[in-house]
Amino acid sequence: MKSKPIGILICFFAAVLFLLWHGVGKGNQETNSYVGEETCKGCHDDVAAGFEKTPHRKLIELGGLSDSQKGCEACHGPGGDHVNGGGDVSKIIRFQKPEELSASEALAANEICLKCHQKANLSAWMASSHSANGIACISCHDPHRAESPKLIRARSKPHPDKWEDKKWGSNFPRGDDEVTELCFSCHREKRAQLSMFSHHPVLEGRMNCASCHDPHGINENNLKEITTRETCVKCHRDKAGPFAYEHPPVAEDCLICHKPHGSTNPSLLTLEQPVLCARCHRVVHVDWARSVKGPGVPNMNERIAGSLAYMRCGGCHMVHGSDHNNQFTY
Repeated sequence: MKSKPIGILICFFAAVLFLLWHGVGKGNQETNSYVGEETCKGCHDDVAAGFEKTPHRKLIELGGLSDSQKGCEACHGPGGDHVNGGGDVSKIIRFQKPEELSASEALAANEICLKCHQKANLSAWMASSHSANGIACISCHDPHRAESPKLIRARSKPHPDKWEDKKWGSNFPRGDDEVTELCFSCHREKRAQLSMFSHHPVLEGRMNCASCHDPHGINENNLKEITTRETCVKCHRDKAGPFAYEHPPVAEDCLICHKPHGSTNPSLLTLEQPVLCARCHRVVHVDWARSVKGPGVPNMNERIAGSLAYMRCGGCHMVHGSDHNNQFTY
């Protein structure tokens, strides 16, 4: 007789488990199922119109993707509960505006993007300085924007063509200007530096920030290469050497003498010559000015000032290195 209650309890729990597995569980699964992008268009037609021409949409046309990888629900998750709830935003993955994202929300949003975007240059994104500062993928990229192949949020600006085409030539390749405008939205001081007398041709559209920097990278200053020098010599190959007589600061770091974005001095120098060189080298021409004496010769201060004012070390010396002699003379 005592075994009857035990048997009844066993049957009861078995029935509950059966309902949970085959009934309730199946019902929830069907409720929160994938509804397809056509259903999404019914309410979000404006967003869908922009999405139609994006690279994301073109991937769907190639075929071979599962429901979880297609269209809106690839990023926003299954829309079944959202639709059945009358558009309840709590039942769909919803992205805040980029400027409203907290650090944790940015991290969660990035994880969704990184489910698909796992190329080598994105593998270290979570350790990058941008990620550490709470920057989300959607801070720079708009997945619904059709105008940009890379879905960049910023819009490009026109180039000052006439003067620049005379300087560089009309066939010189232009940079992707929208990338530069995007970077300037945060790094505003770089626009000012790139407007200085001596600068890299970024504002002219001949290169852009991504020519030197990897926005997804983890190197110092988000450089494409591990060091500043390695980045610079990819273009300035004549400065790379090796030389029979190396100039130590050149082999160490270009930033010892140059400002990378812009300078009021020629050749992006941090200081004008010969003051820049005199930081390390004793200016022998000053010693010569002091030694000259005789009638009609200006006084020593005037001779020193004159020699410094008109002296350009680079006029006689190959400052990046030499194969001729250790004085780096031509």
